[in-house]
Amino acid sequence: MEFLIPLKDIIMEPGKRFDPSTSSEEEVIALIRKTYGFFSENMEVSIHEGMV
Repeated sequence: MEFLIPLKDIIMEPGKRFDPSTSSEEEVIALIRKTYGFFSENMEVSIHEGMV
């Protein structure tokens, strides 16, 4: 199963969107894995054309 979420819609804190332009792709993926660990333990996380 594949989920595609626009990177601009990722929320890292309640009520606050994440600005991915301040970090490298690897840093963004690591932060997503840390924040959404309950999902990412069993999933591959990647970014392509603004989608996670």
